[in-house]
Amino acid sequence: MKTRILQEPIELLCVRAKTFPEGIMDAFQEVKHRFGDQAGKECFGVTIQGESGLIYWAALRRSAVTLSEQEGLELLTIAPGIYATQSIDQWQSKIEQIGKTFEELFGNEEVDPKSLGIEWYLNENELVCMAKIKHD
Repeated sequence: MKTRILQEPIELLCVRAKTFPEGIMDAFQEVKHRFGDQAGKECFGVTIQGESGLIYWAALRRSAVTLSEQEGLELLTIAPGIYATQSIDQWQSKIEQIGKTFEELFGNEEVDPKSLGIEWYLNENELVCMAKIKHD
């Protein structure tokens, strides 16, 4: 298992998917529609277990968005800490691998089962899946 340390919180502006997993693409399309070219820069997908299933947000880093563009978006924060990570190269041709990767990450006893599942899209080819490691 690889790890990544986040020294600072990452603030995200998010569009919530109406359903999971069916609504994921629509949420990203909304981000792309609102922000155009910016939507290709440091996008995130965030998942958490809700009372009636998984909740998913498509997101951009808040610092990439002007104040006037933030209206109507949800704010989420990725907390600093140590994260278990696994990269997926050429992720666009391996979408089915994302869920399996999170199953592996959350199957690790060191990972906090209540952690956010974070998809960090570094560029068009590289995706890093992350889940926070429990702290004692």
